[in-house]
Amino acid sequence: MTNLSSLSKLHYANYLQIAIVLMALFIDTLLFDFSPVHIVFNIFNIGVAIFMFRQISITRKSIDKTSRLLKTAALDGNFENRNIHVQGGGR
Repeated sequence: MTNLSSLSKLHYANYLQIAIVLMALFIDTLLFDFSPVHIVFNIFNIGVAIFMFRQISITRKSIDKTSRLLKTAALDGNFENRNIHVQGGGR
């Protein structure tokens, strides 16, 4: 677990963030009075964390696809598959 890439560490940190926010939402609802403001902000925080999770997954898939292409090109000399559609937009 100590030899992970920065993207993998970010992926696990995102899991932890989602768990902490869900736990805080549950504890906040049980211990304190029902506060719609807290619940709305916690739900918004969960939404942002899920969006980050999706973007990290898209980035990891694109990096894996590109590394497989480079490995194939290095081993076989096959440069025909060099057009890769990168998800998530950008250049």
